[in-house]
Amino acid sequence: MKNKAILIIFSIFLISFVSALSVDNNTVALWNLDEGSGINVIDATGNGNDGTIEGGANWTTDSVSGFALEFDGVNDNVPIIKTSSLDVTNEMTLEASVKRKSNTDGMVFSRNGPYYLTVRNNLISGGVMTTTGWIEIFGVTPIEQNIWYNLKLTYDETSLNLYVNDVLDVSVPRTSSITHASQRGYIGYGEPGQNQYFTGIIDEVRISNIARTNSTEPPQPTLEERVTALEEKVNELENRTSILEVIVKKIAEFLGFPFEPTRNH
Repeated sequence: MKNKAILIIFSIFLISFVSALSVDNNTVALWNLDEGSGINVIDATGNGNDGTIEGGANWTTDSVSGFALEFDGVNDNVPIIKTSSLDVTNEMTLEASVKRKSNTDGMVFSRNGPYYLTVRNNLISGGVMTTTGWIEIFGVTPIEQNIWYNLKLTYDETSLNLYVNDVLDVSVPRTSSITHASQRGYIGYGEPGQNQYFTGIIDEVRISNIARTNSTEPPQPTLEERVTALEEKVNELENRTSILEVIVKKIAEFLGFPFEPTRNH
């Protein structure tokens, strides 16, 4: 019973500090960046918007969930295969978690037509290309170095918005639809015209076909629900262990060896 309590407490601790984004019906691309090795970056939605690391960006455990990619600000980037799923039109959200390692400008994610998210002059910035031309927006909250931030750009045909850690930073009214060009996307870089490389760590990049705020995220399970789910998993594990002990005991008896279970019940 003591071991079960320790397991539950430890699991709750992990859940509390892991904040990976998840795929839902409105997610068109999600790069959790949890591969941890190699050069391939996989789109968790299965839509095929996968990428390949270029320039030598390094995997790091300094992340918001598992692993992340660290970019040197010189030539590191991740080109993304472009599929039609990225062609959101009426509403969109582009978001990522970042930790800056320099005060230089740096692109977080960009498609040169129709959207980008960047840090310029130590402030969040972004833009979308619409039927009336490019709309750009510039934040007011300083994005400091060596601190994790969740940065978010949203558009809903009535306004373009920037969020820092789910708090609205700036909003500008606009009414038009997003248009699209054929360019692929990039994590940590943007071209042409937006050719700043990012210096720092990027994690959990997601594109959605709705304008997300914190309140539109899927509801998270309560602490009681988490504990119940963990208890069920622990009980299932104990049941399987008991069955295994019976099998091992029968084998030991057949072979003429003594058998004493080592578990504390």
